[in-house]
Amino acid sequence: MPNVFQLVVNTVNGVIKEFPPTVAFNCDECVPQGVQIVRDYDADLTSVATRVFVFRYRNDLYGVSQFGSLTDWWNFINGVCACCPCVVRLPTMNGCSIYLNGCQLEM
Repeated sequence: MPNVFQLVVNTVNGVIKEFPPTVAFNCDECVPQGVQIVRDYDADLTSVATRVFVFRYRNDLYGVSQFGSLTDWWNFINGVCACCPCVVRLPTMNGCSIYLNGCQLEM
C-alpha cells in the first residue's frame, strides 16, 4: 500500500484557489518543481499573485504555501513518506531462541 499524505493546495495548474482544498497525494508520484510566483485574476479582474512551492502530481501542477524551499519539501517528504524502520526480531519456540546450523534466526 503506497504512503499517502495530505496538503492544503493553494494553486492547481496555475489557477489560484479561492477556497484551497485539502488533497491526498501518493508519495511515489510527487515530483518537486520549486518555488514560483503564480499570477491569476479574481472575480473583479484584479491581478492577484501568490508565492507557492510547486510540485507535479500525475498530470497536474499543484502549488502549496507550506514550503519555502526544496529543503523544506524534502524534510517534509522524508518525514511522512519514510518506510517503516527495519526491526530485527528473534523468533522463539517455547521461550527459547531458534538456531539453524549454529546461527540464531532473525526475522
